[in-house]
Formats: sequence, structure tokens, C-alpha cells
Amino acid sequence: MRDIDRAVIDEVQRAPDVLLAIKRSGDEDARPGRFLLTGSADLSTIATVRESLAGRIETIPLLPLSRSELLRRKRTRFIESAFRGKVPEPAEALSPDTLVRLVATGGYPEALARRTERRRQDWYMACVDSIVERDVPEIASLARPNQIPRLLQFAAQLAGCLVNLSEIGRSVALDHKTADSYLRVLEQLFLVHRLPTWSRNELSRLVRTPKLHFVDSGLLTALRGYTAARLRSERELPGPPLEGFIFVQGIVLYDGERPLSFADNLRAVPYASLWA
Repeated sequence: MRDIDRAVIDEVQRAPDVLLAIKRSGDEDARPGRFLLTGSADLSTIATVRESLAGRIETIPLLPLSRSELLRRKRTRFIESAFRGKVPEPAEALSPDTLVRLVATGGYPEALARRTERRRQDWYMACVDSIVERDVPEIASLARPNQIPRLLQFAAQLAGCLVNLSEIGRSVALDHKTADSYLRVLEQLFLVHRLPTWSRNELSRLVRTPKLHFVDSGLLTALRGYTAARLRSERELPGPPLEGFIFVQGIVLYDGERPLSFADNLRAVPYASLWA
């Protein structure tokens, strides 16, 4: 690493030993932003990664593209204004049909590049197969890895619901502790997210049961086997995918309202990591 001034290293979780070399190089030359590390799993949660680069790295999770990003809208203060009781006018008016189409499409760039719904859904399912076969064994040593696809399918049916680990465990023949650890693997891979209950009391947020959300509504729609036409025709179906769609839009808006931009973050720390 001594002769490398700047570098972008993709899927760094596959070569965890390189982190020690990056640490040494950074200690010798502490200019910020020299290394940009990307990966499809949360490096800080992988047991086989012995070097965390704690205090030397800024982690920036990358969610699927939001509607505002796709429209190239400038950063807004929507959430800040909403909490002050001054909700701004919407940036665009969406018809029900358009909203359903956006929910079913999701925000992964590769899915968006597919022109037909069938090709997008095929991509989502192929992506899931690839993650289960390739990424899961790399980040966790599971006694029953064959249960991960079933767990993911069952989680898709529980999207938008409170997390019941006992119910999840029974559905895939696991005890609740194992179900929790397997669900955490899906979180590490940025497929699902457990959202804490809203409360002004921080302790209450920690002890109350969280909700389960998928990080992409298109992925959830594909896992449930829904098409945009079916979402439009059956009124009870759009709820969980729509809630997940709004959840991701809210997170992206919140991150966009933080004072530091992405470029500022890269200048502020020696290394930056992007997990998507």
C-alpha cells in the first residue's frame, strides 16, 4: 500500500486482510479520503473481519435510489419542516397508477435499467439467489444456511409488521434465538431493516418490538410475486410495499438533510466505506 496514493477497493469484505495494510498506510500518510472501500455487506458486523479501522473510517450506507434522486431534485428540508408543523407542498403529484408502478419498480439501478416488469422481477430473484449462494457464506457461518431463502420469503410476508421472532422461527424450523441471528444476517446484507418503535423515551424505543421493513419495495414486490397490475386491482395488497417505499424515501430525505455532504465526509476522514 505504500506506493498507492489513492485507491477504490470494491467488495472489500472478500479480502479482509487488506484492511490491516490500509491501516498501516493511513497511519503513515493520514491525508483523508485516500481509500474508498465498497461492499455489499456491513463490514463492522462480520465476525471474520479482525481489523475494524475504528476511528479511521466513515461508513456511508447507500440505499436504493429515491424518487428525489431519480428526478435529480435538490436537497430539501421536508422532514425538518414537517416536525416543525410546516409540511411543504409536494414536489410532484402522482396518480395512483404511477405510484403503484414506482412501488413495484423499486430503486436498485440495475432493476431500473430493465425496461419491462418481467425482466425487473427476474433480476430481483436472480439477485436474491446470488446473495444467498455467494454473500451469506462469506459473512456468516450458519448451521442451516439452506433456511435463509425460506426465511427471506417468510420475512416478505411479514413486511410492515411487528417482528415476532418465535413466529418467524417456527416458520423455518428454528428457535427464536437462531431466527434472530439469521435475520441479522439479512440486515447485514441490507435486505431488511428492523425499525424501532417511535417514542420520545429512548429506553422505550430500545425495549419495544420493532417493525420489519425491506429496504427496497421492488424486491419485496418480487418476493411476494406481485405485479403492478395486481397491486392496482387488489386493494389490500399495496399496503406493505407502499409502506416500505415510503420508509426508504424518508430515510433518504433524512440523510439528505444532514449538514455534511458526501464530499465533505470524504474530506473529513482518512478512509470512507460505502455499503450498498
